[in-house]
Amino acid sequence: MPEPLSNQRTVMLLQLWESMGYNPYPALRSLGLERPRSKRDMHLLSSSSRGHLCDKVADQHHEPLLGLKTGAKTVQRDVGVIGFAALTGETVGASLRVAARYIRLISDICDLAIVNRGDLTDLVFDVRSTPYVSRHQIEALLAGIVCFDLYTMSGEPVFIKMELNYPSPCDPERYRDVIGMPVKFDAPEIKLSLRTLMLGERLHTADAISHQMHLVLVEQKYKQLSCSKRRLASQVKQRIDANLKRGELSTLEQIADEYNMSPRVLQGTLAGEGTSFRHIRENVWLDTSKQMLSSGVDVQTVSQYLGYNDASAFYRAFKRWTGKTPSEYKR
Repeated sequence: MPEPLSNQRTVMLLQLWESMGYNPYPALRSLGLERPRSKRDMHLLSSSSRGHLCDKVADQHHEPLLGLKTGAKTVQRDVGVIGFAALTGETVGASLRVAARYIRLISDICDLAIVNRGDLTDLVFDVRSTPYVSRHQIEALLAGIVCFDLYTMSGEPVFIKMELNYPSPCDPERYRDVIGMPVKFDAPEIKLSLRTLMLGERLHTADAISHQMHLVLVEQKYKQLSCSKRRLASQVKQRIDANLKRGELSTLEQIADEYNMSPRVLQGTLAGEGTSFRHIRENVWLDTSKQMLSSGVDVQTVSQYLGYNDASAFYRAFKRWTGKTPSEYKR
């Protein structure tokens, strides 16, 4: 059974590819995914899965510039309030600072730093250590920033050079044709460069009132995102604990269903927070067993409460968790 497709970001990507004349659905099906039939079908698709999807669509259409062309089609509505907050900034520098702080709202593959290097200033993209990132994801992000209608009052484009830290997949001139600037490959960093003097230039879309309004909105979204990323493991732990108090032993499949996720996606999301379903569940069982043993409950009752078929299996698990047997812990 194919896994139902994901979140808004992926749905927008599929729609954009269709508008560009690409058919992404054979590639989607080859990954065991299908289009969502309803909101309940919308499961989180990890960034690594999106990377594999990009690669397959590019291969299917023999298009080495899929990512670059995708990013060049980015419009304000595709990045929401962060786009409006950036475009309405007073200067180029203000706009880029918005992008650097809030990039997590539009991309989960990298962080962004603004580095002043004398006459030139670089936007340096630090790709995160996720299971897999496609070069098409990287190029889509950079091209989206380059082509995002970011112009000064004089109409001069902001960026003058792009650098990528991998070999060119095709004639570099094809890159220039899409984004209008030279691209250097096999570079030490992934970055976009602009003249430092450009940072103080006023944007032709500057609007102080609109900028402040959208900054408030984007900050709210940023805080919500930060909290939600931190909270999933905590929420899962609370759910497992609540189920246990009702006499129910939680399974990965059950908890995933409660969050409208597939088990694989739940595991992947928890892995991104540095934990796993098994680790969380065992921590709940350990805390519960300690409380019960400290209250004088016998080992046989504790082992049955936690779903162990016999006390010896619980003994082994408890010693693996604590380095002590239940009897030693009670003493």
